[in-house]
Amino acid sequence: MPKTPRQMITGRLIAAVLLSAVCLCPPDTVQAQSPPASPGTLFIVGGGTQPASLVQDFVQRAGGPGKARIAIFAMASTVGEKSGEAKATELRAMGVDAQSIWITRAQADQDSVVHLLDRVTGVWFGGGDQNLLIAALRGSKVERAIRARFNAGAVVGGTSAGAAVISSPMITGEELLRRDTTQVWTRIQRGTVQVDSGFSYLTNAIVDQHFLRRKRHNRLLSLVLADAPHFCGEGFRLVRREWPTDIGPVDLMCRDEEDGGVAVEIKRIATIEAVEQLGRYLERIRLDPALADCRGV
Repeated sequence: MPKTPRQMITGRLIAAVLLSAVCLCPPDTVQAQSPPASPGTLFIVGGGTQPASLVQDFVQRAGGPGKARIAIFAMASTVGEKSGEAKATELRAMGVDAQSIWITRAQADQDSVVHLLDRVTGVWFGGGDQNLLIAALRGSKVERAIRARFNAGAVVGGTSAGAAVISSPMITGEELLRRDTTQVWTRIQRGTVQVDSGFSYLTNAIVDQHFLRRKRHNRLLSLVLADAPHFCGEGFRLVRREWPTDIGPVDLMCRDEEDGGVAVEIKRIATIEAVEQLGRYLERIRLDPALADCRGV
């Protein structure tokens, strides 16, 4: 069987499977569900300043100085033509054959542009607005060529918006149902997070970022726990939200792949108090013979 791709989660990234709390704590390496024949590496950066060691690591994974051939796509930013070239200049100073490819959606289907990716060993997506990058590349010949290079072993990475496009679903950044602009992402509520299809290198996780600076915990929790509880655990399916007990409701009641009950309690920060609270809920839930073996997450 082919190996599944190695996924490197680095910088200030928090993938959807993190869930900040007692729900799930993934290792630094996570496996995608749809392995290509000869997988490459995903290098996902949360945003902000990139330390020299991080850039060097990306270069090494692309083959190292003198061997790496890296293509930069910075169309997520309105100033990406300039920032993409600045990134290419930085990489050239490290001994990399680097080029910034600034293209429109129409150009993304031109064979001459596709050939720019021949023998590329690394692809970098810059930050900005992920919707702009998706609009420029999704479904194009260039997108398919990038995937082909990844399947051949290339490293594909990005920062901020360039990280968000790695997964499907992809968070667009738009909050739905908002009535007061001063209350952006102040609540965890189902149906408030707009998503679209990204480039689908990850299909069992959602990439989000800028948690400390932009306070996006509630955005991710609203999407993952309210709309997609299966991200709490493999094979989880939702039975009911706010499962009642005599001491208050459990956030989610799910069933696992073996049809066993799973009580999911959502907390932004994992504490011993949260674990004890979940334990008290389980004591009540297990009084029901049908849920005597219910476990907690």
